[in-house]
Amino acid sequence: MSRWGVVAALVGLALLSAVFYQTDLGEVARHLAHLSWWEAAVLVALYFTGRLGGVASWLMTTSLAPTPAWFVRLLRVHLIGGAVEHLTPLAGMGGEPVKMLVLKRDYAIGMRESGASLALTRMTDLAAIILFCAIGMVAASSLDGSENALRRPAYLAVAFLLSAAVAAFALQRMRVLARATPRLRERFGERGRAIVDAVVDVEARIYDAYSRRPGRLALSVAATFFEWTLEATLVWVCLGFLDVPVTIAAAVSIAAFALAVRTAFFFVPADIGTQEAALVAICEALVGTGGVGLAIAAVVRLGEAVWTIVGIAVGLPYLRGDRGMAGETD
Repeated sequence: MSRWGVVAALVGLALLSAVFYQTDLGEVARHLAHLSWWEAAVLVALYFTGRLGGVASWLMTTSLAPTPAWFVRLLRVHLIGGAVEHLTPLAGMGGEPVKMLVLKRDYAIGMRESGASLALTRMTDLAAIILFCAIGMVAASSLDGSENALRRPAYLAVAFLLSAAVAAFALQRMRVLARATPRLRERFGERGRAIVDAVVDVEARIYDAYSRRPGRLALSVAATFFEWTLEATLVWVCLGFLDVPVTIAAAVSIAAFALAVRTAFFFVPADIGTQEAALVAICEALVGTGGVGLAIAAVVRLGEAVWTIVGIAVGLPYLRGDRGMAGETD
């Protein structure tokens, strides 16, 4: 783990400690105790269903046939990568290197092709996040009084994400790396030539996808938007189970604010502290108590834990060296 990764993790842990210190943990415990086992199961099911949107989004950025078989294969790889993300300090990388290795070994998909699809997925994810957060801010604008206290920082977060997305898209469309190839080769010499060529090739694949597969990229954005819609649904249902009913607009605002904060602080491993702080702050403003926000955060962490356990179970054959369905095509 790099020095900056350690700093990011410490910042997240400090923020989490501050949240615990300032929140009534007894209230949080009462909220969680109020949930029955079947209500917790429903919330975890909502979490899982939302994550399937992320798998569909990834499938749409590849050149693979959008069939149920490939969806299941990518789900397997996504589960393994998710487990790695939550068990190791990879921050926002999402276990991408592991996903690329599994795709190459089990399905004969080249590293450059998988790397390009994962980079494209990041872009379509960001587009969906911006759209969802913008809707959340509009929803927040319809709320009254003190409920709008966090509107300005939320707007700033959305503006930051939009600026980052526009800059990244512009750089990819302009093929900056390809233009700079001669200088890069000169700088890195013979040893770095293969790396430079690989990166430039990935950039070319991304450019090709923008030009030739805009429809699939739009479907990728829609799939990720579905994922965040399910997260807002989870918030709405969870608050209903906790006997703290809110409007759909408020639930969307809560989910959007938390998502904007998590995305802006993507470098914090596993969103430690940032997710909890965002939910506590927005629920304090909208519901009047931060304890319910920390209860929602605990439910989300439960979903992440179950997802990680499933990912470990799915990945065990890989660790044992068992091969998947390498080379299969549809």
